[in-house]
Amino acid sequence: MKRSFNLVALVLANLTVLSLAGAEEGPPPEPPVKTTVFTLPHPGVTEETMVGVLRAIESGLKRNPRLEVHDLDTRLADFAQEVPQDQVEAARTALKDGQQALLNLDIPTAIQRLTDAVSGLAKVLPYIKKQELADAMASLAVAHYENGDKVKGRETLIALLTWRQDYEFNPQKLPPKYFDVFTEAQKEVDKAKRGSLEIASEPDGAQAYVDGKYVGVTPCSAEGLPVGSHYITFKKEGYKKMVAEAKASAKKAVKVQVTLDRNEKYLLVQQAIDKIAPTLGSDTPPPEMDDLKVLLLDHAIFVKAVPKGDKVETDVYLYDLRVRRRLSSVTKTVPAAQAESQLGSIASSLYLNVNYNPELVAPKDKPLPKQKVRPPLYKTWWFWTIAAGAAAAIAAAAVAIALTRPAQCPPGDMCFQVTE
Repeated sequence: MKRSFNLVALVLANLTVLSLAGAEEGPPPEPPVKTTVFTLPHPGVTEETMVGVLRAIESGLKRNPRLEVHDLDTRLADFAQEVPQDQVEAARTALKDGQQALLNLDIPTAIQRLTDAVSGLAKVLPYIKKQELADAMASLAVAHYENGDKVKGRETLIALLTWRQDYEFNPQKLPPKYFDVFTEAQKEVDKAKRGSLEIASEPDGAQAYVDGKYVGVTPCSAEGLPVGSHYITFKKEGYKKMVAEAKASAKKAVKVQVTLDRNEKYLLVQQAIDKIAPTLGSDTPPPEMDDLKVLLLDHAIFVKAVPKGDKVETDVYLYDLRVRRRLSSVTKTVPAAQAESQLGSIASSLYLNVNYNPELVAPKDKPLPKQKVRPPLYKTWWFWTIAAGAAAAIAAAAVAIALTRPAQCPPGDMCFQVTE
């Protein structure tokens, strides 16, 4: 058993070395453009229709490899430091430690650390990739089998495949000798009875995802679920994401009710959007658009939906916050009931011929006002007026002194002074 497991580890290590050795060096890739979609008030448009519009546009944007697309709730959670980074890192560390212990055949340590990883990752499911939790459960199943506990190994595999039915056996992650037990667990889940969940939230209008698959806007329901545990994720603009675990039963529909917590920083964004809305579409955005830079965005996409009978007219505007300029806009009208399926092309149209990284242009300084050239001092009229006055004063003073000075006797003459 030990030799077989270590052989798998050796093969994986060799595959990693070969893949790294075969990688061609090239210029570093350009950093992705950080993009988020903002919705504007939409009176007359139902919550379900607006969610369909938003999902269609975000889905199209995520297919663009040049973009890093995150929804507003994720950006706000990062800005408000609400993402449980410590819990996420602790769970990921437990997963790494457990998998390493499994490779080293330290089975007791592997079981303990992988159990911690499964528990920790389930609690932060809205902030991680669900594949991480699935891989942790698969590794834990292997650890139980390696420990000789076939019952717990089988139960863990069934629990995994109940909420992750599309999980595929990967020989790079699981020893090939467990392929048969994995296939048996798949067959058991396929034959399992089915149940349903009735999902509600306070407030309603939240997007609900069961095991990572979108099922609708609350209140809604999820049908045909294998009996067992499932994970329901809730997201609504302006509220914190939330996850709940529920067990589907074949006997009755299980009710799932959650209360969403308001995002404390959402009001700042909402105030900025309210001020932006009246000027939306202008080439140069209003100063309030700079308030969105706190979300560390490059591009902001604004979506405005207006009802047109049984259709919805969607106006989409793309702004670059770095250069404060509108890059493009698209308008499309589709049946409201088919908004999600027919608006996916907006994303590609919006970025057609768009420069993802325009050069920043420094603002031009205003020219300095021209200074008046003053004539030389001696050419001014007031200079000569003052000079003439000064000369006259000097002359008058000289005459006065001459008149008051006593007479002097010239040298060589005899002068007499008469005194009375």
